[in-house]
Amino acid sequence: MKTKAFITLFSLALAAFFTLSCSIEQSPAPTVILTEVGEEDSQVAVKGEEMHLEAEINAPGIIQQIELVIIQQEGSGLNRYGFTASYTSGKYIGVKNAEFHEHIDIPEKAPNGKYDLVLTVIDMLEQTTTAHATIRIVD
Repeated sequence: MKTKAFITLFSLALAAFFTLSCSIEQSPAPTVILTEVGEEDSQVAVKGEEMHLEAEINAPGIIQQIELVIIQQEGSGLNRYGFTASYTSGKYIGVKNAEFHEHIDIPEKAPNGKYDLVLTVIDMLEQTTTAHATIRIVD
């Protein structure tokens, strides 16, 4: 009796696994829409303060990782100032849909000027989608 119950339970678990695996494998790449960059979507960040950032993320293949890069437009190579943030655990990871809402610390030492903001979402199938914005960092 226990063996029959075990076989039934194992069969159901295996069927669920293959159903989920098939649906993830055929999933489209994530979508990312930046909905607010800076306070009231001003696209301005103040040195030494936090910048408000919001995005709508839809990842049918399940969110695995979110990467944020903010890099100075002026200069080249090592002369460009930039900083990053990585989200590999927490409320955004392991879900299909997320409202990304973070307050990004803007370093006091960041030079004034225009910066490229790049938000990249990577799903469990290693599919990536990137959203871009331009921000200004000011005193």
